[in-house]
Amino acid sequence: MEKWMNQGTTLCYNDVEKDIIYCHKYGFDAIELKYNMIKNYDMDTLKWQLKKNHVKVGALGAVSLPVYEDYDKKLQMEKKIEHMCQIAVAIECKNIVVIPPYRKQECIWEDEDSEIISLLENYLKIAEGYGRKLAFEVLGFHNATVNTFQEGLKVIRTLASENIGLILDFYHFFSGNMDKGEIKKAKANEIFIVHVNDGKKNMYGKYLDDERLWPGEGEFAIEDLIQILKEMNYSGPISLETYRQEGWEFDMEECYKLGMLQLDQLLNSHTELSQ
Repeated sequence: MEKWMNQGTTLCYNDVEKDIIYCHKYGFDAIELKYNMIKNYDMDTLKWQLKKNHVKVGALGAVSLPVYEDYDKKLQMEKKIEHMCQIAVAIECKNIVVIPPYRKQECIWEDEDSEIISLLENYLKIAEGYGRKLAFEVLGFHNATVNTFQEGLKVIRTLASENIGLILDFYHFFSGNMDKGEIKKAKANEIFIVHVNDGKKNMYGKYLDDERLWPGEGEFAIEDLIQILKEMNYSGPISLETYRQEGWEFDMEECYKLGMLQLDQLLNSHTELSQ
């Protein structure tokens, strides 16, 4: 499994160049970049920094599906996807990250599922036109429109393309009270990226997006998920994403040093599945 760093882990430092430098220094195979951090970046400079440090870009994110938005907003998101694909081609990035939206109210719109499929189908055509893929992330929060791994599988299987797959995020998995058996129903190649993190147990619906912890420092049975992925012969990337809005008590370089240490410990652990 390749080891990646997701820029969400170091977002608070807002330094693309140092992200790339530390990725190389601490042995990460690739970085997941945030579109909002590089959309106005000089592409020649970015490509030079990546090449100089021997770092590849694993994914570029993210676009939230405009399920509840008007025509103008949908058109704006379509243009964003196209621009992301153009950047992805320039920096040789394979995956564009797409996430489901949150519901604006508790009731479920009856055309919600069909609109999600329609938007993804359109974005997939755009991505394929540029030779890119879509990585669709399941969000575990109660108000997300696709909030179980099983629902995510149904979405990508409906589209029936090898160019769309899932992102399995450990924090979202446990915050959504998902069943480990759901992962076993997937084929290894249907999971494009795995986001590794940890957290403290809470009541369903009470989890917050920026409460992620470093792997091994929380209360989630993340070793179980690693074991399941190994048994599935998953060979895709394991990406560290410990997003914290308020930042960390140590400097940016320490994030990379600690992150690689935590990933190595997790991947080398051998545990029996807990009940």
